Amino acid sequence: LCWLSLMAETGKDPDQILADHWKKYGRHHFNRFDYEDLDKAAANQVIADFTALMASKVGEEMEGMKISYAGQFNYKDPTNGEESPNQGLQIQFGDKARIMCRLSGTGTRGATMRMYCEYWQEQNEAEPKITTKDLNALAQDLMGIAAKLGKSQADNIA
Repeated sequence: LCWLSLMAETGKDPDQILADHWKKYGRHHFNRFDYEDLDKAAANQVIADFTALMASKVGEEMEGMKISYAGQFNYKDPTNGEESPNQGLQIQFGDKARIMCRLSGTGTRGATMRMYCEYWQEQNEAEPKITTKDLNALAQDLMGIAAKLGKSQADNIA
């Protein structure tokens, strides 16, 4: 109903509405990369090593973006203010991009590592300077996922 209301109000189709929105506000790109059926001890070690590595890289540039923060992500529920600490490693590249990595307990076999990659494309950027696929490849390389966990690519991309 929301889309129908927007179309009725503006007289535009969804593609035109999105293009206008992105031109005015910019565009948020997001993907989740899942690495499934991992050895849990090895996956925990990879996360621990990655956390230590990235903490030492704050202030450095990677892929043309400066790392502004690397540490645990604490989620604060906006409705009740409840905070859930240690929800995964967050690597922040200013206000343009971030990578979050955590182990999930929802897999059916072994451990599942979830990598969340986000990029903000500003209004005046014709093409993004980096993509979520690039961010995932950067993290996958830094973590040594292929060598340490035997995965050369994600099992699922959402």
